[in-house]
Amino acid sequence: MRLEDEKSAASYLKVLDQTKAEVLQKSKSDPRINPTEINRWLTRAKDLWQIRTDLDVWEVMKPWPK
Repeated sequence: MRLEDEKSAASYLKVLDQTKAEVLQKSKSDPRINPTEINRWLTRAKDLWQIRTDLDVWEVMKPWPK
């Protein structure tokens, strides 16, 4: 999203959402699997997606790391 490539960002969100579903399914049968981190990443990514047009969001990242 930072690079203004919404198509790739949308694809990333879709894959992350599918991964979350897989992790949640596996966590039901394996107590060692903790879905907390994938939930956190997906929530952050979706939050960014919602405010992607707000240019102030990206000001935190300036200068953009090389």
